[in-house]
Amino acid sequence: MIYTLTLNPSLDYSLTLSRFSVGAINTSNTEDIKPGGKGVNISIMLERLGRKSVAMGLASGFTGAEFIKHLSDMVSNVDFTMTEGGNTRINVKFRTDVETEINSKGPKDVPFSVYDEIIEKITATVTSGDILVLAGSIFPHWPETCHSKLLNRLRGKNITVIIDTNGNSLVDSLRYRPYLIKPNRKELCQIFSKELNSTSEITYHARLLQARGAQRVIVSLGKDGAILLDEHEHIFQSLPPKGRVINTVGAGDAMLGAYIAAMEEGRPTIDCFKYSMAAGSATAYSAWLPTKEEIDALVPKIRLI
Repeated sequence: MIYTLTLNPSLDYSLTLSRFSVGAINTSNTEDIKPGGKGVNISIMLERLGRKSVAMGLASGFTGAEFIKHLSDMVSNVDFTMTEGGNTRINVKFRTDVETEINSKGPKDVPFSVYDEIIEKITATVTSGDILVLAGSIFPHWPETCHSKLLNRLRGKNITVIIDTNGNSLVDSLRYRPYLIKPNRKELCQIFSKELNSTSEITYHARLLQARGAQRVIVSLGKDGAILLDEHEHIFQSLPPKGRVINTVGAGDAMLGAYIAAMEEGRPTIDCFKYSMAAGSATAYSAWLPTKEEIDALVPKIRLI
């Protein structure tokens, strides 16, 4: 089974506007509310690709209840823990001729002791051969080492761990040798406190993360595609196929969800990478997470460079 853990999910409130003026009253053309968060998006993407997962995490307050309601309409297995303290965050997305996002940090009143409940639930549930995806941000007041606390409890259980988080939370987890991590270019730059622009710079620093423990690294590069480094020192790189960008929210999550789905089907690494590229591109060219048909249509257009 595949399990995704999203500790700091959101309700994503998206609005499209003909134009946006600062300091003025703006009226939207359309509005939409969807569940958000990296692990949540991965579970939704897996469901659309015919792969079941269990979406786990924490939700708080009346917005948390609404979040679970929306997520349950999209994912078959939802096992979020309702917590006391604050409300699940609301992120606001404006779409005009450009995209603008306002992302909340999340509730400040969720006690860290709740995480021990999550650890107990996961360690009692996951078994040998399962996949566990740790994705997204953690609460601002929680220690960045909290994922390591979970991974330490899972030692020796033969679980495939995939991580898509950032900063010290990601770096601290590398000693547990995750199977795959997926920083984007910005996150990679933040980890090493420097600008990384060329392919050689990005590849070199991705290798440094491998040296610290990551077996495979995908670096998503937006309009410049992505790079995959596997454990056999192979490097795969691809640019996205041509298309009109509508939405970039969740493109990296769709990439990872599609990669996991292809991996679960036993496809070769190169095919997993191409499928993930098609999913990320299909997301950018869609209003939200794409359908399987939209992804499949782009697969033949993916070319390695």
